[in-house]
Amino acid sequence: MPVFPLSESVIFQCDVCHQGGFVNATTLRNHVRAMHSDERPFVCEYCPASYASCMSLTAHRSRKHNVNKAGEFVPRKLFPCATCGKVLTARSKLLKHIKVRECTRSTIFSSIRFYMSISFVK
Repeated sequence: MPVFPLSESVIFQCDVCHQGGFVNATTLRNHVRAMHSDERPFVCEYCPASYASCMSLTAHRSRKHNVNKAGEFVPRKLFPCATCGKVLTARSKLLKHIKVRECTRSTIFSSIRFYMSISFVK
């Protein structure tokens, strides 16, 4: 349902949970489908997985099957640990790995600074 704030722009609000801030009907519809229904119309062509939004399916294809929406190969991003050499598949996993390891404080901070300065390793 649209909510009209003081400005002229329309903001949509969910009728189920009353969360607001949706900029158009499509983002509201995606929210309702993802949060309040079992509808998963976006099905992966490579496995039985299905999703509530096209964006979630696209992320799944890239993460699990290394392909984009057009079926073209997408190289996997890898994040090696500067301390032990272990290679992880996400920056968040690398940062958790660094934090869990019993490294010195200076090693942790230098590794974090290094990995925040690069986007990914091919």
